[in-house]
Order: sequence, then structure tokens, then C-alpha cells
Amino acid sequence: MISASYFLQRYNNGLSLKTLEREAKALKKFYAFVINRNIDFLTRFSKLERLHIGEIEELHAYLSTHSETGELVSQATFQYYFSTTQRFIEFLFNFYQSHITDPTKLQASRIALEGMIKGFEINKHSPHNGKTTERIGLTPELQALFFAAIDPSEENDLNPFKSKRTRWRNYCLFLTLILGGNRKGETLGLRCRDFQLIGNTTTEKYFEIIKRDRTYDGYPRKEIPSVKTKGRKVALSPEMAKIFEYYITEIRPEFKDAKKNEYMFLSNRDGKPLHPNTPNLVIDELLKHHPQLKGKLSPHILRNTFHDLLNTSLDDKFEGMGPMHKQQIKSTMQEYAGGWSAGSNMVAHYPKGSIQARVAELQSKIQSKILSEKTND
Repeated sequence: MISASYFLQRYNNGLSLKTLEREAKALKKFYAFVINRNIDFLTRFSKLERLHIGEIEELHAYLSTHSETGELVSQATFQYYFSTTQRFIEFLFNFYQSHITDPTKLQASRIALEGMIKGFEINKHSPHNGKTTERIGLTPELQALFFAAIDPSEENDLNPFKSKRTRWRNYCLFLTLILGGNRKGETLGLRCRDFQLIGNTTTEKYFEIIKRDRTYDGYPRKEIPSVKTKGRKVALSPEMAKIFEYYITEIRPEFKDAKKNEYMFLSNRDGKPLHPNTPNLVIDELLKHHPQLKGKLSPHILRNTFHDLLNTSLDDKFEGMGPMHKQQIKSTMQEYAGGWSAGSNMVAHYPKGSIQARVAELQSKIQSKILSEKTND
């Protein structure tokens, strides 16, 4: 019953049934662990007693392996199991803590919870030897199919969406992923003021990803899209800038309450910014009409595709350079383009402005190349 109330809360916060099913599978692993170790966690939490660090370490080991074979799970699977379990445990502890009125007991319970969270954080980042699944983007053939499927032209029968505004909204949204390298949460958080599209041919055109705390920034959805990477500028080619200029001036005003909401991508239903699950639902609709993409298309795969394109462009740009120096420059530029922290001290060797200018040049070239090929087709 406790887990049922947890899932009900998650559902009310806007999570899809598919996501809840995944979380249930993760928590099933946790229940198997506590039964195996004979840990009565509900009684313990009701007394505001925490899991000890040794038990969290055992949980770490348990979630790292397949229960049937004993083989290590992938890094991504382990992280999902572990973070889902931590969120569930914090929910339970907070539930019991909310019934405490005595200030001394309340302070003690907060200390206990803080200690347990610390234990999870330590183990979340501890070494884990599971294999990380290699992330790959769309093949050139599937890229061509994808661009054909999202083309917003009214006569395009490959696009499953009926209304002009929906086609254009989805088109621009997906362009930020596959040609800008955005994460889904970064795209959903974009506002009109984040775009610089005005000016002559020499004026820099771009949109800027700003890492805002949307919990306090007024994002009007219960489920708030997360931003895991650093803020950065994404350069726009002349072709890409014209696409967004047309969308902002001609298409976006057709959405309900467009003037009251400055987020770039709005819902057809209520005019609010999109729910975090909407891009996935749009992709599900594409998959129904283009089964060749099934299992090979997701918001993150589109981001991976961008980095595949960037990697190829970097190889071409620095073709004559020595391999070690070439890899240093590539790594630094890829880190900036992806919004990642430096994996080493390489970033210190290159001024940020220089990195940004180089990345902007390549982003613009990639966009122009892709969009020009699409136009010629």
C-alpha cells in the first residue's frame, strides 16, 4: 500500500504509465533485496531509523547484478535502479517524518535522513564495473527518413500530424535536438528571449541554453524537465535561423495563450509549455507510421546523432593534425558542445571564447549541410 501511494503521487505529478512501470520494476528489485536480507524497512522508517551505510553498500552490490545470472548490469541500468530506489526511500521517510511534532525528534529524524541520503550519494558515484552501452545516433539512411518524416510541408504524406502548427512545432523542436545537440529538458525550457535571430547577415544568430531552476522559475507543469548540462550558446546557420524566425512570427502565435507564455514550444491542448513526456509521445506517433525507426529513435538518440555529425566534422576539420593534439582539441570542443564538464584539465589549454567560436562555426556548417541537402532532395 505504501508503494501504491508513492506511484499515485508520481502519476499525479504527470509521469506516464510507461515510466511508472519502469519504476515499479526497479522497486521490485529493492523489495527482493530487503526480503533477502530480512530488513523490515517499513517498521524501521516508522521509527525514523535509517538504513545503515553497510546496508546501502549491500544494496549497491545487489542492484549491480542480474538476479538470475549474477552478471553485471549496464551502468545506465544500475543508475536507474539506484536513483529510483533512493527517491522511493526518501518519500517513505518523509511520510513518516511528517507526523512528528516534537522538535527534538524532528531534528533527530532530519539528521538520520541526511545521513541516509549521504550514504546513497556516496554509493551512487562509487566505482561500478558494469558495461556502459555505447550510445549511437541514427545512420545516414535513417537520418534521411527522419528528416523526411518531420518535414512540415502540407503536402508531406510521411508526416503523421495533421495541423500545420503541430507539424512546425515538432519540426523546430526536433531540429534543436538533432542539429543543436540539446537534451530534451533543455529544449522544453527554451524561451523566446533565448533566441537571437535579428540582424544583418554578419550578426551572430543563436539560441542560448540557460540552466535555470525551473522549480522556482514558474514552469507550469507538475513534472518539470531537468537540465543536466551546463549553459551554452548554440549557433544557428542562416537556414536554421530563418526556420525559427518563421515559426516564432507565423506559427507560434496560433497556439492558445501564446502571448501569455514565453516558452518556445507550447501545447495544443492548453497553451502551456510542453509536458516532459510530449516529445516521446510525438516520437511514438512517428514510429507507428515508420516502423523502420522502431528501437532506433528517441530524444537522446537525436542528441547522439548530433555528436556523431560533430565528430565527423571535427575529423574533417583537423585531418592533417597529429593524433594526440587532434584528440585534445576534439575532446574540448565536444565537451563545450554537449554542455559537459571537462573530463580532464584539457579545457584550460584553450580559451572558452575560442572554443565557442570553433563550435559555433561547425554547428552552423552542419546545419547548413543537412538543411541544404534536404532542400535539394
